[in-house]
Amino acid sequence: FGTNERNGVPLLKGIDDIQTVLDDHISKTQAIRSSPFCKPFEAEVHKWEATLMYIQDFIDQTIALQRSWMALEPIFVSDDIKRQLPQESENFARIDQTFRMRMKQVDDTRNCIKISQIENIVEDMTESNTTIEKVQKGLKDYLETKRLYFPRFFFLNDADLLSILAETKDPTLVQPHMGKAFEGIAKVRFDKDNRIIEAMISAEGELVELVTQIDVMKPGNVGAVERWLVEVEESMMDTLRHVTKKSNEAYAVADRVKWCCEWPGQVVLCTDCIYFTSEMTEALKSNSVAEYEKKCFAQLENIVVLVRGEMTKLNRVTVGAMVTIDVHARDEVTQLVKDRVDSPEDFAWLKQLRYYWQDKGTFERVDTLKPNTKMECKVCIVNSTLLYGFEYLGNTARLVITPLT
Repeated sequence: FGTNERNGVPLLKGIDDIQTVLDDHISKTQAIRSSPFCKPFEAEVHKWEATLMYIQDFIDQTIALQRSWMALEPIFVSDDIKRQLPQESENFARIDQTFRMRMKQVDDTRNCIKISQIENIVEDMTESNTTIEKVQKGLKDYLETKRLYFPRFFFLNDADLLSILAETKDPTLVQPHMGKAFEGIAKVRFDKDNRIIEAMISAEGELVELVTQIDVMKPGNVGAVERWLVEVEESMMDTLRHVTKKSNEAYAVADRVKWCCEWPGQVVLCTDCIYFTSEMTEALKSNSVAEYEKKCFAQLENIVVLVRGEMTKLNRVTVGAMVTIDVHARDEVTQLVKDRVDSPEDFAWLKQLRYYWQDKGTFERVDTLKPNTKMECKVCIVNSTLLYGFEYLGNTARLVITPLT
């Protein structure tokens, strides 16, 4: 046998040649045993076959245990995992002790026949495999409880999730995995003590201060990553609600060209759609769609002047996405003018994607049948209505809007 050390434990390697020879010997031995001329040395053949099958069992059980041990050993080194999974940790410690002892014997012997003569080696490996399956099941159930508490953990594979749960003492080590759980949050900003989460940062570098800061070290959150990540999720949505509300208020009084460079990209697009819906509805009611079309052209001309000047990279992405939406809106208004649409109930208007801002308690939610307890944004098309998710998406470009997109 060849071995290769990992963490001081010799592991089987390069057994393909041994397996080939072993298979050959087993098939030849079985052929001899089935021969009518086997009688004089039948006992010897049976003993040799039993030895070969024992070696085969040893290889199968050892390779299976070795694979599982290599996957679990780095996990159960963590004190946090030991604390959270005491029974599984105890079982794995027992397996680890047996595996290390037996593999040392294998490394010292390195001879198939002599290894087969080591007392109870296959029985120990088989028992360890049975126990390690129970450990893996317990670990899987543990991960399932974490995923059910914070469903976004379903986006992470077991290895990533375990690496998060194994480092609960240092919350900053969650940072590399934030982008897998949240669409737009690449990382978060901690205070100097790594205790308070103050802001969320997108992959593009856009920073949004959280309305509700998260204390990852308060009682209940210490060592429970899933708990404070749920708080991050709630704070993200509350922050976008709050910032969108402020943006809506600023849009009404500020210069539009300056306004679009002062707010997060996602908020700018949302507010832009809300005001387009509101102003277009008003124009249809007052039969002044043609005048509103001129306003749309003027707004685009002002943005073109802005784009030709100096802008930050983030602002340029924001304005580019806003222009994409505004061009589509202008084209639709022009079409409404051509079709002489004069009612907000006309299908030509209802088939457009429309955004309506809703303050607290202004409508009854379909899911709870109670007035809304938070600010919401209704997104409507024809007679279908969905609520804006307020999932932070960062500051990304928009595809050109066509009838097919």
